[in-house]
Amino acid sequence: MQPAWYPLRGRPKLLYGAQKPSGYGPELCFLVPEEVVERNIILSAEGTLPSHLCDTYRSVLLASPKTVFPTDRLSFDSLASSAAAAAIFPPPSHPTPIAGASVVYLWNEDDEVGPGAFQAATTHIPLPRRELTVEQLDGRAQSRAAELQSLADNDAYKRVPIAEVDAKHRRSAVPMHFVDTEKRVQEGAWTYKSRVVADGTPFFDRREGVTTSCATASQSAICIALAMAFAHSDFDPREIVVADVKTAYLTALRSDSLYVHPPKDHPDHGQFLWLLNRVLYGLCDSGNLWDRSRNKTLAAAGWVPSSVRGMWWKWTGKPEAPTSRLLGILPTFVDDFAILPIGRSAVQLAREIAAKGGYQMKITKPKNGTLRWAGVDFNVS
Repeated sequence: MQPAWYPLRGRPKLLYGAQKPSGYGPELCFLVPEEVVERNIILSAEGTLPSHLCDTYRSVLLASPKTVFPTDRLSFDSLASSAAAAAIFPPPSHPTPIAGASVVYLWNEDDEVGPGAFQAATTHIPLPRRELTVEQLDGRAQSRAAELQSLADNDAYKRVPIAEVDAKHRRSAVPMHFVDTEKRVQEGAWTYKSRVVADGTPFFDRREGVTTSCATASQSAICIALAMAFAHSDFDPREIVVADVKTAYLTALRSDSLYVHPPKDHPDHGQFLWLLNRVLYGLCDSGNLWDRSRNKTLAAAGWVPSSVRGMWWKWTGKPEAPTSRLLGILPTFVDDFAILPIGRSAVQLAREIAAKGGYQMKITKPKNGTLRWAGVDFNVS
């Protein structure tokens, strides 16, 4: 992708076109799990930058008085400090491709220069509805039972006999179904995953005036965050952690009276409707409700949104003030947080967030120098 220089308020700025992974936007992550596209990013972080480069990158990437960044989402999402990232993370000379995948360079493919090499592969493989093997039947049964138990443990709904529901809400009840997949957890390792998902298409969910916007970071935001972090001499890439909020949507409350039909193969189907207390996958406003709940938690833990969509940072004082020090950068991808600490413990930062939100959180440290965030594998060794 060719970079181009454009004048912005009288100053030259480096802008990039929007980058899409194989035609899918990252918002599909929580709506259609089987359509999520995975990318492997190969980074070659060799430690912290030399001190004489730190001031340069800090000036460019942290919006100093010498720099004016565009404020609209499209330009900043793809502005990406990738000018600096290209120097920090050159692609390997001979990347090892995944079978059936193509390598995509995010800079200028002709010059073979870029912040990383991405390779597309499938994260979720949908299970067929028929002719399952014994292993698949057993895996599906266990994953469905775990999903239903999670709904019960989180008080996600109230069972209401259909006869006790008024005609208006019976007509507007949204159907639910199971989405069963094999999920890739690491190279060569898969597990079974089931979700109870609502059919939130306009044909079934006819609510009006529903807010649907949400601010999920693009998958390439990790390059922006890394480039920013490397501007600080006390940043150690080996200290990065990934924090996954377990049953994230079920931590967000609903305030409306929304009824749903249980899945057809659930014993409650045809006998009860479920009155939702919590956010569920598939409904058009679920992303927004989770976003609002998550953002309140991050703010309570001392994080503030940066100018990059879906990316937060934490300072000792007012953001970007001369007397403030940056403590961490946090790109959010729905319920997955990548925490890049600067002179702090990433685990402690994650625990502070979990405590404020009442979250159960899986905190993952680099394993053999590799971490996985938002369907991206990257190496920080």
